[in-house]
Amino acid sequence: MEKNAELERGVPRLVINYKPLNSVLEWIRYPIPNKRDLINRLEKAVVFSKFDMKSGFWQIQMMSQTGIKLHLLLLSVIMNGMSCRLNIMNDIFNPYSHFSIVYIDDVLIFSESVEQHWKHLHKFLHIVKQNGLVVSAKKIKLFQTNIRFLGFNICQSQISPIDRVIQFADKFPDQILDKSQLQ
Repeated sequence: MEKNAELERGVPRLVINYKPLNSVLEWIRYPIPNKRDLINRLEKAVVFSKFDMKSGFWQIQMMSQTGIKLHLLLLSVIMNGMSCRLNIMNDIFNPYSHFSIVYIDDVLIFSESVEQHWKHLHKFLHIVKQNGLVVSAKKIKLFQTNIRFLGFNICQSQISPIDRVIQFADKFPDQILDKSQLQ
């Protein structure tokens, strides 16, 4: 399946129909954070580093009854995969929300100075190591003053939607007549 992320990355994504599995699972609800609320936390930040958790839904560790850590395959397409992943990532990073934003498997570290950013990155790397997380080396952006995150261009106190988001909004109909317009 080719979506914008796959086109930028140059790697196709395997698509499997998980509807039969999802039909027998009990739904666990966990809210996805509001992007605008997250972005609003960046108003004083001037230095940014962005990370993507490598194969994010493959990284979740569980402790077995024998005390052995098992890596759980938690696919995002399985009904509760996203909820569990968000819950775990928020549990890990919420104590550091004054300098980090987590959105699914993307993490943005933000600071008001380069010196402060070094300290924040050191803490972030400690958290990653402590929790057995793996960061995608290809997607790391360090010490940026202008960064793209969650569909926004962020440059110090200037925050604006990226062109692709604006073009999508311009194409969106004023009235919704049927659900096919939302697809």
